[in-house]
Order: sequence, then structure tokens, then C-alpha cells
Amino acid sequence: TYGEAAERVDQYAAMFHDRGIRADDRVCVLSENCPEFVYLLLATAKLGATFVPLDYRQEGDVLEYLLEDASPTVAVVGNRAEESFQSVADAVEIDDVLYHDADGVSPLREAVDSAAPAPDVRGQVDPTDVAIINYTSGSTGPPKGVKNPHRAFVEAGTRIADWCGTDEEDRGLVVLPLFHANPQTYALM
Repeated sequence: TYGEAAERVDQYAAMFHDRGIRADDRVCVLSENCPEFVYLLLATAKLGATFVPLDYRQEGDVLEYLLEDASPTVAVVGNRAEESFQSVADAVEIDDVLYHDADGVSPLREAVDSAAPAPDVRGQVDPTDVAIINYTSGSTGPPKGVKNPHRAFVEAGTRIADWCGTDEEDRGLVVLPLFHANPQTYALM
């Protein structure tokens, strides 16, 4: 239910708060589509931090560049990205890394389950603050981080729901990778 999802988002926000994540910090996620991806995105937004989803299939110099450019406070790495992440981890400075396995027990789930409740920070996030940094494909040079404010996602979600006539009873199937701006804008918001 939406209520259960909201509770899970609160738990993820509490875990990030316990780890020192605050407004303007960056949370980088390299993960395949899974419920945790959505919880991480919404928990990051709830705290006023910036969500930085990266293509979990990237590796080598490109992944190293993206991680250096994003300069996250914490990285959450799914099992399908773990090997490529570890191959560049020594070259980039990330203070906190959480691994997660969408199919089983992981350090991420353990951290979430043991977190103390986070303070309610709703209303303290400015609509013009950066919610998500999406990286371009880099077809004309190195990938560039595009900063998207909270307001853009609220507007897009409202307009899409109005245009499609959707409400809380509707369900949708998302087959596009969630690290991409398209499903973030048109499916999740």
C-alpha cells in the first residue's frame, strides 16, 4: 500500500539521517530497478539531499569520472554494479558505501532496519533546491550532470496524472531503467 511505502521511505530517510546525510549532500545510487531504488530516491528528497542515479552498467574510466564528478557523500551499490564499482573505488573518495542485494539480506537493509527515527524535515526543502542530478549519455563529450529541482518533478507528476486521469487506484509497469530521467519523470512522479 501507499502507507506501507511511505513508512519504508521514512525508514530509509532515518537511515540516511543516522549516517549524517543532510540537505545538499549527494546520494549516489548504482542499482537495477527494484523497490529500494524508489525508497532511496524519495528518502533523499525528503531530507533535502540530492539523488544522483548512475547507470549501474557503467565501468572503468567512465564510472570513475561519473563518481568523481558527482562527489557523493554516500554511494548505494546494487549487486549487479558491485564488481565495476569496486574496480574504481580506490580512485575516488567516497566516505560511505552501502551494498544491497535486491533479492536478499544486505548491509543496506540492515542499516535501514536498525535506524532511529529521523526528524520531520518536511517544509524545509525549497522547491527550487536540486532534487536529482541526471547524467547525460556523453555523446558529444564527457557526460554532464543536469540538475533538476524538486518543483520540476512535482509539476511533471501533477501534469502527467491530470493528463492521463490517473489516481491512487491505478498501477503502472515501469520497464525503463530508473537511473534514466524518463521513468523518473513520467512514471515515478
